[in-house]
Amino acid sequence: MAGFIFSLIGAVAGLTGMIFGFAGLWRNRMQSVTTYLEYTREPDFIEARDFIWKLSSYDPKALDGNRADAKKIITVINTYNMIGVLVRHRQLPKWFFHETSAGDTVVIFYKKLEPYILYLREKNKIPTYANQFEYLYRVLTDKNQPK
Repeated sequence: MAGFIFSLIGAVAGLTGMIFGFAGLWRNRMQSVTTYLEYTREPDFIEARDFIWKLSSYDPKALDGNRADAKKIITVINTYNMIGVLVRHRQLPKWFFHETSAGDTVVIFYKKLEPYILYLREKNKIPTYANQFEYLYRVLTDKNQPK
């Protein structure tokens, strides 16, 4: 009888731990969304994002001579690359990008910045440069991906 009681207490304790664990994961993911939203309100990121919105066509090689513009573009690329890492490792939920305009922004920015990303990959001989930004773009544009 004592063994049954201890087993029951253990099962309840394990179940309670699992519930608190899942609640903690959910809370951490929501904190990631909040952190993302806070960062997108930083003046440097806003300036870089506005620059990308206005960017129509450009020569990636010509940006080497304009450090200020290159810095803005690299700020956006690196930001979305880190966001891609967070999405890939389930720290930032995919649904946030599928269900908000943030996902549309990622797609538009990747299309605009892909020539510069490819140029930097070749120039610096780093074939994986911005690969998580590319991953995020592919997740958002692949109609077969679960949301």
